[in-house]
Amino acid sequence: YEMVWTHRLPVRNAYYLQIGDFDGDGNHDFCAGGYIHNETDPAKTFFYFEFFSNSGINNQYESMGYVSFSNVELKNSITKADLDNNGDDEIIISVPPNLYIIDYQNGQFIPVWKGFSSGTEQNAIIAFSETDIENAKIITNLEGSEMKSSLISRIEDFTGPTTPEAFRAQPLNESAVLLSWISTDSIRVYRKFQEIVQIIGSISEENYIDDTINQISGFDIGDTLYYQVTALNENYNPFESLPTLWKPAIPMQIPQIQSILMTGINELKVFFDRQLSNDAISSSHFTVNNGIGKPSSVNFISEQKGLLLRFSNYLLNLINEYFLTITGLTGETGVPFPDGDYPFVFNEDTTAPEILFVETMDKDIVKLSFTEPITSSTAENLENYTLVLPVIDQYNGIDDIEYFEDFDNPDSISFYITIQMVKNLEYSNQSYFLKLDNIEDISGNKISNNGNKCQFSLTDISDLKHLIVYPNPFNTNEFDGVRFVNMPLEKAGKIWIYDLSGNLVFNKKIKALTELNNFYIWDGDNNANKKVSSGLYLYIIKMGNSYKKGKIAVIN
Repeated sequence: YEMVWTHRLPVRNAYYLQIGDFDGDGNHDFCAGGYIHNETDPAKTFFYFEFFSNSGINNQYESMGYVSFSNVELKNSITKADLDNNGDDEIIISVPPNLYIIDYQNGQFIPVWKGFSSGTEQNAIIAFSETDIENAKIITNLEGSEMKSSLISRIEDFTGPTTPEAFRAQPLNESAVLLSWISTDSIRVYRKFQEIVQIIGSISEENYIDDTINQISGFDIGDTLYYQVTALNENYNPFESLPTLWKPAIPMQIPQIQSILMTGINELKVFFDRQLSNDAISSSHFTVNNGIGKPSSVNFISEQKGLLLRFSNYLLNLINEYFLTITGLTGETGVPFPDGDYPFVFNEDTTAPEILFVETMDKDIVKLSFTEPITSSTAENLENYTLVLPVIDQYNGIDDIEYFEDFDNPDSISFYITIQMVKNLEYSNQSYFLKLDNIEDISGNKISNNGNKCQFSLTDISDLKHLIVYPNPFNTNEFDGVRFVNMPLEKAGKIWIYDLSGNLVFNKKIKALTELNNFYIWDGDNNANKKVSSGLYLYIIKMGNSYKKGKIAVIN
């Protein structure tokens, strides 16, 4: 056999294949699918199905489109049938907990129906096409103590009342769920737990609280319940509408605040007794009084059981009490946290400022950012800075320092200094080292040894572009050797030195340089360990894939 066509799917396990006429043109198409399984994070497990048709050329196929599913189990199956008897096949895919009918419409494969399917050892589905005398049917197995199957038929034009709209199910606590919808008819409420469906109420309002959860046999806090509703109206036949889709709800305890701590002059940490919903990091949920306002940023901490709130304005030691107003916050499963004002104690800032990061803004300007505001008097005092220069730039220094606070962008509030150097920085594989002392925040906390040091350089040296050779001329009576500096670190190399006649007088391998051992010295000896005579010499250096050549004058 010979491979005549190939196509790579974005999955590792391609196990599924189905052939049919999906676009109704009378020709065979095919669907191939598979999955990627992520054991550490099941939510990242997904299935992918792609459809192909012949391009009109023998053994050449082109993609018609694809569908993919996440949050599914691994036991799946696929089949096809002309369910609506319109001349093209629909694809039926079982990806527990759901069952989908996929139809090709307007150049796209879209789900036209969604039901439930549970995984079993075989998890097989069978579909029968619609005929003139029989409706289309889908058989899918269900999970339970016994092997079961369900028969799903395409419905005829429905003449009953309209299905309720905007149906929602929100857990209120560990023992109650609030259901709401929009409908002018009476409503019947269904609840499903462990595949057992019950009618739990019939009402005429547009909401219902299921507070009988504690009476459900076998139910534990954290289990998932499913709800759906139908409309009831005796003026229609049938009198009951089609049901809404099942809505899941996970009753849990109401989240409680454990503590609100002021950890900086513009920072709060709020800890809860359980995880919060992903929406909890929206700043719209929080406000602090006394003119502080809403936080500029909110981030999760403590495995999503805590929040770090940062504000543009400073919290000051005022007479008035501080409180955090919280609205619209919910727990991990949607249980609402009580809206209200929650007081917290003003704490004097006891955290020392630290260097956040350093960057070179220009060849003679360095920017140094801090974790919090600092006093300009200590920030702009040159005596508080100790600068250690690389060998190549021994005559540089700090000329001036300016302190800035930037509140223009709430998402990137910054406190920083700009350091004006005496002259341009030099390219070097040896970093500039800076140590700060006596820098204070506005509460008087001095910068500590844990966050008062940094290193910076003009650029990372990755080749020999900035190689410097000195002293040149090399007087053997004054210097111990010729230094080759600004070579890339962590790369081995070679050096060759020739006289003007082209004779090789010296060659040697160069071991990979490090931050501490960052240059190479040639002491003026030849390969016989004898001093070379006075004159002009040519050098060639190779580091990685980079070469550099030049001249050295030797004086004895």
